[in-house]
Amino acid sequence: MKTSILYIFLFFLLLPAATIAQKSKKSEYSASSSSYLLQQAEQQKNTQPKEALQLIGQALAQSIREGDTETQAQCHLMIGQINAQIQEWKLAQGNFQEALALVATKSRLRIEALWGLALAQQQLGSLNDALKTLEEIAKISEDEAALAAIQMAEVYYQQGNTERAEALLTKSEQKKRLPSEWRQRKQTLLAQIYAANKEYDKASKALHVESAPEEALEEIVYDAEAESGAPMPPAKSSMSSANTLRKGKEEVLQTLRSQNRVADEIAIREEAIVQNTNQPEEIFFEKVELGKAYEVSGQRQKAIQELEEAATMADTLSNPQQQAQALLALARLYAANGQSTQAVESYERYSQSVEQQEKLRQEVLTEKSELINEQRSIEAVSNYIRLNQKEEALQAQVVARQQLLIYGLLLLLMVLAITSYWIYKNAQASKRANQLLALKSLRSQMNPHFLFNALNSVNHFIATNDERAANRFLSEFSQLMRSVLEYSQEDFIPLPKELEILSLYLKLEHYRFRDKFTYTLTISPDIDKESVLLPPMLVQPYIENAIWHGLRYKKTLGELQVRVYQENKNLIISIIDNGIGRTQSQALKTANQKKHQSTGLSNIQERLRIINQVYKVHYTVSIQDADPATGEGTTVTLSIPLPENA
Repeated sequence: MKTSILYIFLFFLLLPAATIAQKSKKSEYSASSSSYLLQQAEQQKNTQPKEALQLIGQALAQSIREGDTETQAQCHLMIGQINAQIQEWKLAQGNFQEALALVATKSRLRIEALWGLALAQQQLGSLNDALKTLEEIAKISEDEAALAAIQMAEVYYQQGNTERAEALLTKSEQKKRLPSEWRQRKQTLLAQIYAANKEYDKASKALHVESAPEEALEEIVYDAEAESGAPMPPAKSSMSSANTLRKGKEEVLQTLRSQNRVADEIAIREEAIVQNTNQPEEIFFEKVELGKAYEVSGQRQKAIQELEEAATMADTLSNPQQQAQALLALARLYAANGQSTQAVESYERYSQSVEQQEKLRQEVLTEKSELINEQRSIEAVSNYIRLNQKEEALQAQVVARQQLLIYGLLLLLMVLAITSYWIYKNAQASKRANQLLALKSLRSQMNPHFLFNALNSVNHFIATNDERAANRFLSEFSQLMRSVLEYSQEDFIPLPKELEILSLYLKLEHYRFRDKFTYTLTISPDIDKESVLLPPMLVQPYIENAIWHGLRYKKTLGELQVRVYQENKNLIISIIDNGIGRTQSQALKTANQKKHQSTGLSNIQERLRIINQVYKVHYTVSIQDADPATGEGTTVTLSIPLPENA
């Protein structure tokens, strides 16, 4: 039993550890699965954004179920980058903010989300918010503080604060290595600032920096190690960065053109064409604008040549918008130059490009709509999972409270049960103690009663001047008294001891009433007498009653039989007399005797009741007329359960 309880205890002790280990393995497997989904999405993000969103949606749903906040943040970051790619800046801003809410301070993931948020805020015109976001980047990452300063300078420039923008670009970063893209952005922004301040020579020189690094500003230091090792914010490696550079550069060059510094513009564009030999789109754009610059300078043939080359390039770029720009400029130039046939042909091709451009625009809008719908589906699924989790959490709280209440009630019931049991046991112990005390008291009462009756016998012998009989009686009486007093303190005595007391008592009573009765005491030989225990002085009162109230009044010689035998699993002690019977005995009693029941019999009945209660036994006694027809004689039968091994 104890071993089983120990096993059960160990099972419940180890169960939580096993559950935690199982959850840990499951979490590890799930994290690996989410990571794989995001890797696949990263590969498809730029070319197949819809498929990438589907993978991100699966990873997001899984991470929400598992409570993986880092993966959730990564999912929101990638969705924000896709929205930035399609220029849905409001959506992108929300995605980056959700990512930031889930990641820890100073983590790489947080820095990437901050870059995305800064760009979205800048595009939405929330310039002060963008500045705060960029300041946080500078505080978190020392390596990217210079990059954040460049973008902050762009924001200040958007606000019209060219002085603050220039100060950020020129202070304390003279030895900082920058990636080429950021170097270009810095130089372009400086050129914009110089142009805005009407420092056209400086603006032109700033745009020439890529072709003449020896003339670069002192704070620009760049090498191959910086190119490969410097961090590149994800949001700035997208098409929006190239558009920002182009837009800034065009702003400066258009300013130079308006100031009749077309030669500077032409030189800068020719340098750009040489530098961007591996970027056909940049060469195409520069040739279109170079043709326009040649036209402004009056060099129409060179302008036509550059635009024709641009138109030819447009056929290979599969970009109807760029092709339309080149053909429109070429058609106008042909018309201005009197080349009507070429002009008409260019206009026709321009119209076709416009149609293709519109068709492409519709496709882009359709794709953007599909992407937004996909995001809504992701959001709906995510909200549904979160709602279910909240409901499950609420249900878990309700169940926990119910369990707590149940456990509390069970504990209370247990305390009440233990208290009740303790009170019951104390009451039972007290009751048992009282019963044992009562039993002892009853046994004590037997002694004076027995002594009184015995002394009456001695008194009888003395009264009849039978000195010899009195002496003999006293000798045997003292022996009987010694046994009675010795065993009266015991709860149970062996059967032979009880029979010894009965034998002595019968002998003494027969001395006095030898002319009234004879007696026999028979014991069945099949009884294991030493194994049988019974309360002392249990049988004597019934023998005494048979002699004093039955046989003493009989006119003829009576007979008393005491038989001890075994019946089934009980020891039977039978006391049979042929005296006058209970009815005549009751009639012969005096008024005083009628008021007081026989002390011996009432005492023994109470003793039997207490013995049965205290020791959980079943002692019984029955008193019947020996001859029911005449009412003479009495039979007393005591039934005492024998022990199992008797």
